[in-house]
Amino acid sequence: MKLHNLRPAEHHENEDSDDEEEMEQDWELSDYLIMFNKPDRVRKLLHFLHRNSTDQVLTSFTQLCHNLLLVYKDSMRKYLLLYRLGLSGKFINMLWKNISNNLCEQLEMKGACLNSWSECHTTLSVFCDMFTFFIETLTDRENVDLGDAFLQNDLYNMSKLLKKVAKDLIEVAFPMCRSSTITATPEVLHLYKTCLNCVRVLYNLDTRKHFCPAGFWTAEKIHVSPDLCRKDLSRTILPFHGLVYDDNGTL
Repeated sequence: MKLHNLRPAEHHENEDSDDEEEMEQDWELSDYLIMFNKPDRVRKLLHFLHRNSTDQVLTSFTQLCHNLLLVYKDSMRKYLLLYRLGLSGKFINMLWKNISNNLCEQLEMKGACLNSWSECHTTLSVFCDMFTFFIETLTDRENVDLGDAFLQNDLYNMSKLLKKVAKDLIEVAFPMCRSSTITATPEVLHLYKTCLNCVRVLYNLDTRKHFCPAGFWTAEKIHVSPDLCRKDLSRTILPFHGLVYDDNGTL
């Protein structure tokens, strides 16, 4: 079971179900989340990660973080493990190295690729959340001088990759048609939101550190179909849903 299916846990109280065993399992998982959030347990997990920084361990931690991030919108502040890892430049660098060295070629968001969720999507989602949290918790002075946490070249490469991914995500999230080939799962919606938010953070950071060349953030011209040119479009279109009909049956 995916952990975010337990949100919020109280919904089981008023729910009629013939499968008592499944309900008990859900409650056990909810209780586990509470136990899992205890400082001593988190401390042991972080110690294990520090002592065993292998690709397999990193993948396991990434998958765990991704599950926790889907439980709440503000999971970064609700789960101590996420909070501690989000303040760790070392862990975020590990995620970035994994993406840049092993997963870059897989981050193709065109077509129906998101219908087949893969490790690269999970890692990118977790990285974007962690990096955004890390930068937003720094003071203005630290924003200008990140020290050894992230090199200028790394920040530029992050911007280049994530800007491309964000553009691809927007194109598949808002297709120029009345339907989308991508299913709007919690995982897909989370990737869309966190990636675009991370690009915004990188853009704001670049205005201070200037790690991207001049003109890097200049918007590219995107063809917009004539049937999308309407004033109230924002009210009738949702990410990964295509165009939605109004109550009167018109677009």
